Amino acid sequence: MTRNLLIFSIVMSFGVYADDTEVNPLASKIKSKIDKQLSKYNLSGYCDLFIEMAHKENFAVIKRVTSTGDHKLCKASKQIVRKGHRYEYSLTEKYIRLHIEN
Repeated sequence: MTRNLLIFSIVMSFGVYADDTEVNPLASKIKSKIDKQLSKYNLSGYCDLFIEMAHKENFAVIKRVTSTGDHKLCKASKQIVRKGHRYEYSLTEKYIRLHIEN
């Protein structure tokens, strides 16, 4: 019993993040850009964006953007973050997950 309780407490102590903005500075930069642009629209709901990137020299290039959630909000978010955009990065990650709410 105590072993199961110990394992359960260790597993539950790990943090669960809705998106990567708290860990990755590039993700927070992209999310702030999306939030600024979406404030112009009168959209409500949520959207989870999954951004796949390729790293070339000192830049991360967006290869693919997929989404789940409210269709209109996701469509507007995907128009802001397009394939081929380049960003400087400090932390190498292939995938970034963003949770957008309006």
